[in-house]
Amino acid sequence: MKYIKILIISSILFLTACADSADVTSGIGVDITPIHYSLSLNVNKSKSLDAKNRLDSFLVEQKDNILFGHIEMYVSNNTAYKFAKKVESKLHAQGIEASMISIARVKQPIKQRFDYVIRVTRHQVTVPICRPAQLGDFNHNQLGCTIDSMRWQLMSNPENMLNQFEMDTRPSKAL
Repeated sequence: MKYIKILIISSILFLTACADSADVTSGIGVDITPIHYSLSLNVNKSKSLDAKNRLDSFLVEQKDNILFGHIEMYVSNNTAYKFAKKVESKLHAQGIEASMISIARVKQPIKQRFDYVIRVTRHQVTVPICRPAQLGDFNHNQLGCTIDSMRWQLMSNPENMLNQFEMDTRPSKAL
């Protein structure tokens, strides 16, 4: 009788030790990268028409990025500030929200020669490549990887998921 109890207890312990533990899904690692598109101009009285034409072509080329991105304008003088206000009203007329547009004054011309810069920032999500599930995969760490990857890629504003205090919103050295 004693041997039977020991045999039952040891077999229960043996079977429990070999049992597959419940796999807890952990999130995937994603990278949210800001992509900047910028145009630098001189807004003088003599070059005003050329600057306006170049800006119009930039706005047409970057239409999708402008609709879903954040627009920053940097100006270094009053003429450029007036130009930026006109661009801002033009963007409002196209349906861009006021919260997505900002105008900032800088003390010196950008790169010592430009007095107006428009920069469109859009965030892109980079997700890992998920391998397909195979028979015999036990305790696979990437359970649900494909679903999480698709969810992050379909998100229209991934930057809203980030902690805003940790984001680096300083202008890049390219300006």
